[in-house]
Amino acid sequence: MPTETDRQSALITQFSNKYRDGQTALCQEIERSVFGCVYGATSWTTKDEAEAVAAKLELGPDTRLLDVGAGTGWPSIYWAVETGCHATCLDLPFEGLQVLRRRAEQDGVPERVAAVGGDGVALPFGASSFDAVFHSDVFC
Repeated sequence: MPTETDRQSALITQFSNKYRDGQTALCQEIERSVFGCVYGATSWTTKDEAEAVAAKLELGPDTRLLDVGAGTGWPSIYWAVETGCHATCLDLPFEGLQVLRRRAEQDGVPERVAAVGGDGVALPFGASSFDAVFHSDVFC
């Protein structure tokens, strides 16, 4: 019988594969067609929704945002570019965080986007570290 650790490891492997697959030309063309941009995303957040969330959270240069289950960084990298916020992107699969770092550098915001390996159940941050928290599709 699989243990909880075995199940978690299998899920991380599954998501790691999705992040790798998301870098293919076909997946990126589909993402561009559906969402209007390409981040190698596994999120279902559209660009219009991302803009609405940024407005709702009042993201700006002084905002410290935590994105739980950030995957490849969509939409947090986009928000860092558009609003100047500081985004800390938390997730477990290393592959997604690698894509996230490359994209933050490509978009010119590596100093505004931190990639942190970690679990949303046991956050590795102190109290009052963030002004806003976001997650998308993390409860799957």
